Amino acid sequence: MRDELVKKLQSLQERKRLMCSRSTKIREIELKRKIIENVLEVMPESSETAVHLRAIESEVNKQDIALRPWKKRKLTTSISSTSETPLPTPIAVNPSHPKDPSLIHADSLRKGTLEWRLNRALESKKIDLAVEISDRIGDSSSSSTVLSNETISSITHKPGESMEKPKYRKPVWL
Repeated sequence: MRDELVKKLQSLQERKRLMCSRSTKIREIELKRKIIENVLEVMPESSETAVHLRAIESEVNKQDIALRPWKKRKLTTSISSTSETPLPTPIAVNPSHPKDPSLIHADSLRKGTLEWRLNRALESKKIDLAVEISDRIGDSSSSSTVLSNETISSITHKPGESMEKPKYRKPVWL
């Protein structure tokens, strides 16, 4: 009886060790993949280093398929799609800079105002919307200094939407 329990314990310990090593390998593969993707974003596609990194990436994908065979279809289609069609070189239009937390808070406080919507329209290069919003800002500032909620909601709401506030009901269990 004792020998059986000792064998069972040893087999469970071996399974645990194998599972831990497998999850460690999976984490290692994911880390390699992230590093390669980040470097490939910066690297010009025609360079020798990029070609070498793609070869390493395919080896990493093969290792991943060996550990997780259910991902074979996803990884093989991504490998074939990247090898057949070259990706266009990335162009940074608006590089993202980390914002100051106080600016983020101030931005969230004025979120929804016409000025905020105008800035968003300009950032997303929606010229027609920006012109319409700036006209509304000019019209409302000449008539009054305080913008009404109707003016703000008339721009953002679609014509078919109702402008009523939702009615709050008591929960069923009360």
